[in-house]
Amino acid sequence: MKAFPIVNLNGTSGAELAEQCKAAWAALQDALQALQGMAPHGRDYQTAGPTSYNIARAQHEDRVRRLESVKEEIMEVYDFIEKQNVKLGQTPGSGAKVRG
Repeated sequence: MKAFPIVNLNGTSGAELAEQCKAAWAALQDALQALQGMAPHGRDYQTAGPTSYNIARAQHEDRVRRLESVKEEIMEVYDFIEKQNVKLGQTPGSGAKVRG
């Protein structure tokens, strides 16, 4: 079960919640690009043993998947907030801008 923020008068505004999601998503996108830039290369593992490169590659792919998963979760939260903003008649942000 997942919990999502509910836009209400006593809480953070829907616009601010959406902006927080957008900022988090953008930071994760930057982190993902940096992570992808450090993909292992066989030449860096040639003296570490015959399976070292394959292990490093699998570890790297797992890290990338985990970051992508967090980005997807942030997008779910953003979409939930934006649906509330629309329902409440507040001007929603642009989901397309978050998705890049």
